[in-house]
Amino acid sequence: MRTFRLAVLAASALMALGAQAQTVKPPPRPPGSDRIQLDAGVNPEERKRHIRAHHHKGHHKKDVTRDDRMDRKAEREERKEDRKEARDERREDRRDNRNDNRNDNRGGAKR
Repeated sequence: MRTFRLAVLAASALMALGAQAQTVKPPPRPPGSDRIQLDAGVNPEERKRHIRAHHHKGHHKKDVTRDDRMDRKAEREERKEDRKEARDERREDRRDNRNDNRNDNRGGAKR
């Protein structure tokens, strides 16, 4: 039994080595492939489209060595303050309009 196992193991090892040593040929090329000339790189139209699609105006002359996270945080805080001021002004205007309408409606005679 032991010799049988060794024989099977040796046979499978030889088959594996034989399969590993074979050279594999690439698949055949399609007809007419020898007439096609391939240019390396992207064609000019595709390059222009890529630049147009991924261009960011804010990156022009940007200092990438400087950390601008704090600047962005300050800008966010400033915008937040501006929105709060605008909201307060709108509330005050609405309050004034309501008071004006109440005063107009309280008068006895119409003008």
